[in-house]
Amino acid sequence: MSDSGLLPPRPADFSDGPVALAWFSNIAETLLNRCEVVVGGVVHHLIEVEFYCNTEGHKDPFTHGDPMQKLWGHWYFHRTNGVLRSGSFKGVDLSFGDGQGFCGVLCRGLEAEDGTVIDGPSLLVDRLLEMTRFSSLQALDKAVAARKAWDPGNHVLLRESAQPRSDPLLQTPRVGLSLKKATGNSSMHAFLMRPYRFLTQPRKTAKGKTHMALALHARGLSPEEISARTGCPLKSVRSYIADFEAGRQETDFTPYHGADMKGADLCRVYGLWHAHYGSRL
Repeated sequence: MSDSGLLPPRPADFSDGPVALAWFSNIAETLLNRCEVVVGGVVHHLIEVEFYCNTEGHKDPFTHGDPMQKLWGHWYFHRTNGVLRSGSFKGVDLSFGDGQGFCGVLCRGLEAEDGTVIDGPSLLVDRLLEMTRFSSLQALDKAVAARKAWDPGNHVLLRESAQPRSDPLLQTPRVGLSLKKATGNSSMHAFLMRPYRFLTQPRKTAKGKTHMALALHARGLSPEEISARTGCPLKSVRSYIADFEAGRQETDFTPYHGADMKGADLCRVYGLWHAHYGSRL
């Protein structure tokens, strides 16, 4: 195994734009199709991840910025001011920092070999706790935080799959982001709808259906094709597209500052973003 472990190393010419996206895509392909996660002796496959990276040349304001994200190849259970998050706010990243910047791959979805799907970051952490049989998230975090994810002794083991998959990766914007904290000409505008979410099982993934549908629309797929691939009702797909196209005619992000970014607002701001930034990646 190379010094970078299972993850493709950071490009020497790393920078914002196509280079960053190509690296993230390469890591996603590795994690979703060439690796597996073993917990409690049960093999799982990652089916959905998101990328967050705030480092020199790529200042993503949506990145947590926890010191754990400076590490390479460690499990980072989400914290606020150093305290592990609880309830529906739980989550876990695979860190890919360089010692200076903060970088994490948020694990959003798992599928067990028996077909069980764990959909969503908080439920995924619950699954890890259940399968490892630790009494608390604090205990699990203490057991895994100091180890590389691919350390053979890790209770949450990331390893190379004996049977690599070839599932196509769907790229969409990340789920749950908004401009609630944006002010003025915020850098949040440029990063809000970056296609930094990757998934292989769109029909089995319940969350972020709007993002899936509009990402495929932006690629030129018909409403019927989008509905078939994502499982979204055709009527909903057409409604999303109408709002997206209306947003493409807008010129200003500030009306969305402070908004929850749901429903029509989500579709319209995605259209606005696509008109302003879509050609830069």
